[in-house]
Amino acid sequence: TDSSGYNNAFVLKIDGAGNYQWSKSIGGVDNDYASMIKQMPGGNYILTSDTRSNGAGGYDVELTKLDPSGNIIWQNTYGDSLNNGCQGIYISNDGYFISYGETEIAPGSYFDMFMEKIDTNGVSVWKKYYGDSNRADACFSIVQNNAGEYFLTGYSNTFNGGEAMDLALIKTDVDGNFVWGRGFGGQGVDIGYSIIPSLDNGFYISGKYFDVEFNDDQYY
Repeated sequence: TDSSGYNNAFVLKIDGAGNYQWSKSIGGVDNDYASMIKQMPGGNYILTSDTRSNGAGGYDVELTKLDPSGNIIWQNTYGDSLNNGCQGIYISNDGYFISYGETEIAPGSYFDMFMEKIDTNGVSVWKKYYGDSNRADACFSIVQNNAGEYFLTGYSNTFNGGEAMDLALIKTDVDGNFVWGRGFGGQGVDIGYSIIPSLDNGFYISGKYFDVEFNDDQYY
């Protein structure tokens, strides 16, 4: 929390023995929350956050590029006057940043999934949306195959016919254009939190399955 009483994004670097090396508090006049950091070849870092301190209004996605000592190289926001939430950052096969999460399509609407490709200077290349503004969708993890196609997982009741929210799997082409979407789950709320490739050219997804019969959350 900063001196004005709002949350800041925070980065802490420690060495292999757990000793403090440096830290960085990043924020402004409102709430800021960091969700993921990745290190790039050469030692720089890319940090993704949700911010109300900067941007066009509501919560916007913010990317901050840091040098190996934690100094800010650049900081950009991505969004509009609606609420946008970033769940993570992925470094694509061609070295770009892929921001992903959920966003409003209209004031007070359900969230849609989004994926945005951003170059290493912080310039947006494209942004794609997946879902139905009358149904709830969010993305928590993405991965690419060798062909550069993207696979997204999270939750959705768009790609399962509008039933209770299911674990979602979406495939896009290399430019983020929708190819197909699938829903997996039962009568409760099921969520995919992480996706990784398998050795047989498929994927493993871990997440949460809600068993209505036993009224219990199961994690896989």
